[in-house]
Amino acid sequence: MDSLCRIFFLFASKFTSKNARIYIMNDFDKTFEKNYRMLNNEQRSAVDTIDGPVLVIAGPGTGKTQLLSTRIANILRQTDTSAENILAMTFTEAGAQNMRERLSTLIGAESYKVGIFTYHGFANEIIQNYREFFLDKNLENQADDLKKIEILEAIRENLPPNSGIKYVELKNFAKVISEMKRALIAPAELKHIVRVNIAEQDAFHEKIKGLRVSGSSFAKVEPFYRAVREALKSSISNQLDGTKFKGNLYFYLEKLNEAFLDSKETGKSNSLTSWRNKFLKEKDGDDNFQVTDVYKNKKLLEFADFYENFNTEMKAQGLYDFDDMILEVIDTVEKNDDLRFTLQEKYQYILLDEYQDTNDAQAKMIELLTDNPVFEGKPNVLAVGDDDQAIMAFQGASKSNMIDFYNRFGSNTKVINLTKNYRSHSDILSSSKNVANTISGRLTKNLPIAIEKDISAEKDFSDEEIKIERINFASQIAEFSWVAEEISKLIKNGVSASQIAVIAPKHKILQAFSPYLKNQNVPVKYDKRENILEDKVVLQLIKISKLVLAIRDKDETQMTELFPEVLSFDFWEIPTVEAWKMSWSAKDKREFWIEAILESDCLAIQRLGEILVALAELSYNNSFEEMFDYILGSRSIFDAKDNDDQEILKSPIRDYLSNKSDEEFFDIISNLTVLRDHLREFSKEQNNDLSVLIKFADAYDRADLKILNTNPHSSSENSVQLMTPFVAKGLEFDHVFLLSLNQAVWNKSSGGSKTISMPINLKFTNIEDEGEDTRKRLLFVAMTRAKTHLYLTNYTSDFSGKNTKSLAFLDEREEDKILKSKILPERWQNISHNKKDALEISDLELDWHEFYAAKNESMRNLLRPRIQNFKMSPTNLNSFIDIEYSGPQAFYENNILCFPEAYGASATLGTLVHDGFNYIQDKINANEIPSFDILRNRFIDRISKHPISEKDRTDITERFDRIFSDFFDNRLNEFKAGNIAEKNFSSAGVVIGDALLTGKIDLIRINREDKKIVVVDYKTGSIPLKNGKIDKSNSKIHKYEQQLYFYKILIENTPEFAGYQIEKGIIEFIEPSNKTGETYNYEVYFDPEKENNLKLLIQAVWQRIKNFNFEFETDKYPKSLKGIKQFEADLIDEFENR
Repeated sequence: MDSLCRIFFLFASKFTSKNARIYIMNDFDKTFEKNYRMLNNEQRSAVDTIDGPVLVIAGPGTGKTQLLSTRIANILRQTDTSAENILAMTFTEAGAQNMRERLSTLIGAESYKVGIFTYHGFANEIIQNYREFFLDKNLENQADDLKKIEILEAIRENLPPNSGIKYVELKNFAKVISEMKRALIAPAELKHIVRVNIAEQDAFHEKIKGLRVSGSSFAKVEPFYRAVREALKSSISNQLDGTKFKGNLYFYLEKLNEAFLDSKETGKSNSLTSWRNKFLKEKDGDDNFQVTDVYKNKKLLEFADFYENFNTEMKAQGLYDFDDMILEVIDTVEKNDDLRFTLQEKYQYILLDEYQDTNDAQAKMIELLTDNPVFEGKPNVLAVGDDDQAIMAFQGASKSNMIDFYNRFGSNTKVINLTKNYRSHSDILSSSKNVANTISGRLTKNLPIAIEKDISAEKDFSDEEIKIERINFASQIAEFSWVAEEISKLIKNGVSASQIAVIAPKHKILQAFSPYLKNQNVPVKYDKRENILEDKVVLQLIKISKLVLAIRDKDETQMTELFPEVLSFDFWEIPTVEAWKMSWSAKDKREFWIEAILESDCLAIQRLGEILVALAELSYNNSFEEMFDYILGSRSIFDAKDNDDQEILKSPIRDYLSNKSDEEFFDIISNLTVLRDHLREFSKEQNNDLSVLIKFADAYDRADLKILNTNPHSSSENSVQLMTPFVAKGLEFDHVFLLSLNQAVWNKSSGGSKTISMPINLKFTNIEDEGEDTRKRLLFVAMTRAKTHLYLTNYTSDFSGKNTKSLAFLDEREEDKILKSKILPERWQNISHNKKDALEISDLELDWHEFYAAKNESMRNLLRPRIQNFKMSPTNLNSFIDIEYSGPQAFYENNILCFPEAYGASATLGTLVHDGFNYIQDKINANEIPSFDILRNRFIDRISKHPISEKDRTDITERFDRIFSDFFDNRLNEFKAGNIAEKNFSSAGVVIGDALLTGKIDLIRINREDKKIVVVDYKTGSIPLKNGKIDKSNSKIHKYEQQLYFYKILIENTPEFAGYQIEKGIIEFIEPSNKTGETYNYEVYFDPEKENNLKLLIQAVWQRIKNFNFEFETDKYPKSLKGIKQFEADLIDEFENR
């Protein structure tokens, strides 16, 4: 379809929504009507106004989440729009999941076809679905934090000694570069802005030379400030006109004018003095005033070159970072009319959640989807947000995007203000409003139309107790112990633990507080942020690896240092007395450690010595992945003894860990999985032997980087929730405790010379003090989580005895010798000082890891998030039913519990072969001729980054060459333009019953003229043959057949392929058989009865997974195809008779 046709289609589709459908009332319509009747007038207006731009200002508790899902349902009811033509954007995967779950109650399985994405998820969706537009983009090798720090360090090393940014922290460089990218500021543009700043400030400095201020009354200081104002006016240039930026001095003048007005009204100079202290506080060598940003601009100009060098080096190394993904999508969509029109045509309705938290890059993506002239400035886009809850400044968010949204569409924008709160008591709303009113850049002050954000409490609380308490404690220990005891009392008095939340702005506060709840036996839910490099088991594995390498290299010094500690590890179950005897023996006899251990009288010590020696031997020829498996005990070690006798050796670590509590075992597996994933990335540029683990740990230590495991922990379903305000957004609780409300905890410390600070015009908003305002918004969000009970606690002195300052915007002062918080309603204003004796810190178990390993709760609570977000692929299905290899139990370990294991050679070959076919198809779709030489070079580059042994690398290379030599010589014509390779159905929303499906198809051959499709799946490795033919009695063929049927279901339930007939499926064994030397194809013509049977099996397995049922009677089923089919039949029977 050419561009003109696309514009015509857009023009036609613009009027589609006017043709309302005629409905016979069904269950979903009834559900919609029920939900619709529950909405207030403003909410209904947002649901009903489905055409044109709509800006909804939704304060806390005003029902925006229900509004969004109801609006989507209404679009589907009132128009001919399909679910896949609706796009909803949010900020977190959890938010997307929540929106989809709400939507499913209104429209059922159709909810999975609505495009609900995070912004990065949407960018990735575009790249994957329109790969032909991104072939020249560098989007294959993403640099992790460590790699970026290494590049930044190399650039910093080359800075001259007198550089103003020589000592800036590497992590701060990374942060500022990310901010620039999210604000769509390239290095060249940054240089221009800063040079304008410097030119303007130089002109201003020249004009105010010699100006002095004396006196304190307004009359005496007014001449000075008038002169300053005139100098500012005349120094502002027009060099940034036409851009979204203004020079520094524009904002200096704006704030000075405000100070003048205030001083004239009051007759006092306080406001002017405050302006000078903030904006004119620097002096030169001659005691002349200089703008506050003078040094920031000089530093930033140098940083602009640094930023440019970083981008150049990343490109030279073929790397991209997290922010580049969106930038590349923006660039590609902007430059390619066909792609832009395709996306505009597809997404006819757009909904944007939490729009106040979007950054400039994210907002630009939306602008590109809505800027077609056909829309006449009235695209069907709704943005929902609340500037008072704009707390994602660390992500580059800009509240001004809400104002920009209105300005972009002007009077075409319908503004709907939701002011009815259905969550909190009026006293809590009043308190939070008093905080919000101190925010200097609220939307009410900047939106071109008049709105008032006076939120009212609509819920009837007449039968409920209301409480707001503001309490001070002598120390943080006393504070924490009182809060924990109070929570315990609440639970004992019948309050549900899940209706209690503890909120603090930093994870370290929550981690410090958690043991106090443990001490009260209170169940906790917490999204922990644990540095795995400080985890006990990970540290032990690093020490064992160092010892293995020391034994291999005969490094006696290292052995002497490491052996005593490694002997003490609990995996080996060596009695302490025996370990000491071993140590004394080695010292007394002056033996080498390894000799003393192998000759020990203690069997456990001797066995450990044999394991370590065998591991040292294995380390010569095995990759770190394989060595990891040997050290953990996921693989057995065969140790030659007496030439002809072999004894199986196996590390006891995995078996030992599996006997821990379910929670602790899960925690360990989770940490090991995160570690292994990072190691794989790190090892791409290292030798792949065991030493890579040591280098990895050292590199992260030098870079001062953490590797965070953010897996959620929940002691039970009914748990007290510990969270930051960022996580708490959108949630509500009866009782909310806000901890440590002082400047040290809630305020951000200044960076000083080791950071790069922004001048006022590059703070990405025009707000006077964005840092302070962000803290106010954090507190506002935290307070408005509470329904009826709000506890505001603080401690008055820290561990050093230094007094703490409560948050300034709590407005705390003495009246009649009583300390009061004036933001609170009068009856709650008195601040009590609790003199409770704190628990002794030594009485508490302060190790968070030990707390996390509570032994009295079910594994289900830990795994529930994984189960809830699970999508079933054909590989998952086949793993579950494959009782030849432990079936459900193996599925549980590998797909749900995810115990980390090494990639095998076969899996590595499969990945690289699929990448090769993907390359061929992409080239043909781009009307280019694929090259075997280029393909092989891609392969060499990719295999070099896989953590495998040299033996495996050589074997895989030979097999790869055989496969693709044959394809280029004999079978290249199988790839036709228009076919789709590596089609990913993760976001297709295919549902069978309740089962949400996913999968990736190797090749879809499309006959667009006859509307027919052939599904192709490539297989490497052995071919199941019998008498020279495919052996249909082999269980492999049964699973392969089911895979093709699964793919048929995916295609037929995806709107993209509506109207197409699936002709057949083909399994192509692309490696010659070892027996016959030939390649084979296995074709499947689909049988409706078999397909229906598979749909039932999918639902049966889905039900088992959702119910955490991974058990089966091992003795009941033979380990053969017959047993698999019997197991499948029993699963279906169980499902149909549930």
